[in-house]
Amino acid sequence: MLVHGRVPIKSLLLSLASLALLQPGFASHQVNTSPSFPALSFNRIAYVEGTSQKTRLKVTPLGDSITFGTRDPRYGGYRNQLGTLLTTDGYSIDFVGSRQSGNGVIPDPDNEGHPGWTIPQIKNGIDSNRWLETYQPDIILLHIGTNDLRQGDAASAPGNLSTLLDDILMRLPQTHVIVAQIIPFRRGPDRVYESYNSAIAGIVESKGPRVSMVDMQNILSPSDYADGLHPNAGGYDKMARAWESAIRAVLSSSTQHPTEQRPPGTTPPVVAVEKMKPSVTSVAQGTATGLVIHYVPDSSTKLEQLIGDEDKELHQPTRSRTVTRYQLQGTDLGYSFEHNGRVYFLFGDTVGRLDRALDTIATTEASDPEHGVRLDFLTVGNDYLTVQPPGIRMGAFEVPVSGISLGGQIYVVVSTNHSLNRTADRSVLTKFIPPATFTPLRTISQLPLGRFIKMSMHAEPEPGLMAGLPPGGPFVVVWGTGVYRKSDAYLSIVPAENFETGKGTRYFAGLDAARVPTWSDNESDAKPIVRNGTLGDLSVTWCKDLGVWLMTYDRREPTRGIAFSYSRMPWGPWSEPQILFDILRDGALGKFIHNPRAHPDDGLAGPVIGKGQANPGAVRGGAYAPYVVERFTKLKGSELSLYYVLSTWNPYVVVLMKSRLQVE
Repeated sequence: MLVHGRVPIKSLLLSLASLALLQPGFASHQVNTSPSFPALSFNRIAYVEGTSQKTRLKVTPLGDSITFGTRDPRYGGYRNQLGTLLTTDGYSIDFVGSRQSGNGVIPDPDNEGHPGWTIPQIKNGIDSNRWLETYQPDIILLHIGTNDLRQGDAASAPGNLSTLLDDILMRLPQTHVIVAQIIPFRRGPDRVYESYNSAIAGIVESKGPRVSMVDMQNILSPSDYADGLHPNAGGYDKMARAWESAIRAVLSSSTQHPTEQRPPGTTPPVVAVEKMKPSVTSVAQGTATGLVIHYVPDSSTKLEQLIGDEDKELHQPTRSRTVTRYQLQGTDLGYSFEHNGRVYFLFGDTVGRLDRALDTIATTEASDPEHGVRLDFLTVGNDYLTVQPPGIRMGAFEVPVSGISLGGQIYVVVSTNHSLNRTADRSVLTKFIPPATFTPLRTISQLPLGRFIKMSMHAEPEPGLMAGLPPGGPFVVVWGTGVYRKSDAYLSIVPAENFETGKGTRYFAGLDAARVPTWSDNESDAKPIVRNGTLGDLSVTWCKDLGVWLMTYDRREPTRGIAFSYSRMPWGPWSEPQILFDILRDGALGKFIHNPRAHPDDGLAGPVIGKGQANPGAVRGGAYAPYVVERFTKLKGSELSLYYVLSTWNPYVVVLMKSRLQVE
């Protein structure tokens, strides 16, 4: 009995049966494989122990007209013969895709071949149509680049191919991609084709064990073409045999133990087995195996306003009543962390009775945001506590940017040394000893070259959980940005036992050829983990139920909005960003964010801070600093709810937001 579905399944067995030896004559087809392949999960399709059904594979042929089957699409291209070959080998093949060719001639005409398309068009099609998420193939057969070369875009083709592969690997964490060196024109390969195909080998090598290569450049003769570019039936049959060899090499390697090592440069053997011992496949609920997370459209909503006495949208009292209780009218930011059973929030420049841009701290015991969140601000005497470490300047735009509870102590990171051109800003670690003592410990980073001015910190969830960390843990993991709203995101780690001194801090310096993280003692060696160039505030939290890191951040042009990404490892690969919240898309402008052009007036202006105080009605509001409250994150069934604070600038308050995500 086949077991399908996107929900976890228990005690199911995956059986690989009837793997035959390569047929004579096929060995000449070059197959470039990495030293070891991860075991494929075959799209979470499994077989009950004791049955004799064949291994079922979902395969997406992806590419342009050569994948579609032009010049005679009635034949079905290489899929005509490939399906027969693989069935004979003992596999049950399901070609999947949104297009069809070979109808009525082959039993399975589905494919993702798009005549005339270039590499960027394929990527855009994946992004907009979600073919990969829809069909969830086990293997992708990628033959693409011909139209890029024909249209004179040979220089960009290798980089575009690399980007496309990164996108595929991120979307389908357990899928294997076989990349073809493309067939040339009928007259034979020219320098442009040879250069592109040569580049493919290096690109494939850089992508790790889930990508391999097959040589299509040298398998056809002039008599195998129907026109100047497209194969005839005999040519497509030769392509089919090359694909078959590559697929079987992948499948035979996937049956080995995932940790088995072979000498570099050796090709994994293809084994002949009539019946292999089934291996248990169990996908436990709440794991990140094959994880895909999608934003649920129209799901982002404001739950409540946390600062002020009156919710300016609802015209109802706030739960926190910060004006009545603390004489505090407005503030921003709100980075949060847990300490001794309470959530601590670090707020930025504050409008209140003290009449200076000082920074504040609040806490809550709330555990269910759906029932409301009441903030209790820390106080000293009759005033709200302000963050003022001795010897550290804490004026306008000098704010607490991160915090963590470690070993029973509270640590707060502040940014200081602010200047208009942001060339000297630095981040400083302080220890906070309630009720009011802040002790400066060390400078973490400083501009103009610093990469950790704003940051998010988290203790390593479990020792040994994240393969790729160097010895010396457990660590505090730190994600950071440099120049505000002009930065990528970076990663560093600090041994927890040396957190106060920073001794042993290491910086993520990229992945080596085997896709293993490398670490450096020098901040200047830090490599971006998320490339954007407009990042400022970011929040990274750990979702224990899914075993993934969740990142939120606001970004500037060309794409604005609060973005969301996720990753199993702190360094990535991070998923393509999804817009979690946008003030226009989600109808917030004029609803709880002030729009100076609203007629009639939306009544949302004020409080404001800085120069805008002279005319609050003229200050346009915005949305920034999306800090997820980790305690509030909820997984119910296949739906993940994120709760995060958001600053709105005008009114100068912080609101609590909720967005829903679908987990597949």
